[in-house]
Amino acid sequence: MTVNRNLEAAWKYHNVTKHSHASVHNNPHFLDWTNQPVPFKAYAALEPLALPREARQTGVAALSAIAGSTG
Repeated sequence: MTVNRNLEAAWKYHNVTKHSHASVHNNPHFLDWTNQPVPFKAYAALEPLALPREARQTGVAALSAIAGSTG
């Protein structure tokens, strides 16, 4: 993972792209239902990848695995 420690650049980007009270109230936004992106990516040029039909049991409960604790 790339680490970006240039906080000055991050704050500058944040400040020039954030909404202000005036911009939200003077330019009401709406959803354009005819101009939506495709909800899923389609990789037409790739061969399908078969997923395993059976998975081995780990002995760890799902919520414990998500929480990062195994005890």
